[in-house]
Parts: sequence; C-alpha cells; structure tokens
Amino acid sequence: MSRSRSRLQDNAEIKFPVRLRIQIPGQGLGQQLDEMLHWLRARYGTGGFAFTGAPMPGMDAAFVYFPDITGAAEFAERFDFDLAAFPDRPLY
Repeated sequence: MSRSRSRLQDNAEIKFPVRLRIQIPGQGLGQQLDEMLHWLRARYGTGGFAFTGAPMPGMDAAFVYFPDITGAAEFAERFDFDLAAFPDRPLY
C-alpha cells in the first residue's frame, strides 16, 4: 500500500468495481455531502458503497465506489458530476 492511499481505499477497490472521483469545491460539500450519503445509503445500504478521500496533488477530491456503473451514472446525474474514465482503469 502506498503512503498516499488508505487501507479503506485499497479495500474499496477490491470490493467495488466502479470508482467515481469527484472534485470538492473550495468551500467544501456542506449539506450536499449529507444528501449524497443519504442517497447512497438509501440505494445500497451502509455497506454497499464506499466514500473516501482522494489525495490528488493541488486538488481536493473524493472517491465514491459503487457496485455497478448504473448507480454511478445515476449518482453523477443526480448530483451534477461529470463521469470520466481513469487512464489506468476503465470506467466499466
């Protein structure tokens, strides 16, 4: 495990095949974070997704891990995030 990654991230990548990186605005997510977590829990239950920090140089970001691409796409649409594939990992 690299120093920039957490054990939670490593476990989430093993358990969930779909990862969505979201950029955190300068003022933070505020109430939107509560809404996102409520949506995720309602859809997947408490153990059916993961939400972690995503250390990125020069940017505050988070990773949301999903069991399926459909849920990731619906989450992105609901909260107005763009989906983008990682160069080292396909989106599907």
